[in-house]
Amino acid sequence: MARDRRVHHQNDLQARALLVLTVACEVFLAWFSPFPGSVGFAPVVVVVYLMGPCTSIVVTPDKLVVRNSFHSWHVARSLITYPDANSWSKDELTVRGRRPISISAFEPSGLSFGMAALAGGPRWLIDTLGEIGPRPDDGLVAWRIRWVNVALAVAIAGTWAWAYHRW
Repeated sequence: MARDRRVHHQNDLQARALLVLTVACEVFLAWFSPFPGSVGFAPVVVVVYLMGPCTSIVVTPDKLVVRNSFHSWHVARSLITYPDANSWSKDELTVRGRRPISISAFEPSGLSFGMAALAGGPRWLIDTLGEIGPRPDDGLVAWRIRWVNVALAVAIAGTWAWAYHRW
């Protein structure tokens, strides 16, 4: 990994364990099941992926990229209000002139069953912003839709609706 770019992925062990277990069941059923239509765990894998492991935050010298499940923010480093290490424990990024930006990579996924926010995330961001010095940037904030994840969610919803209607 380059010294001028750091990435933090959501590290929710329950979601990752469920992903591994679901993929293993899918492979097992595909290999050993005598019924051709019995493989049906793919939607579960996609839903679990969208609930957390697809989220991340990237810090570079000129911008910070927050990737949530269905959208991403590209924020110039000059617009970030640097958090105080002693008081900041939220899962939001404060940007001058904008509403706070939610950082899903610092939140537990929907599979965490009441667990608190992932404690290492805010400390990681504060340390990384200090280690990677900012360069002059364009001062822009961009919001983008993550079309692949939206397409996955629509495909899964459509598949479930079709199967329910057919059943």
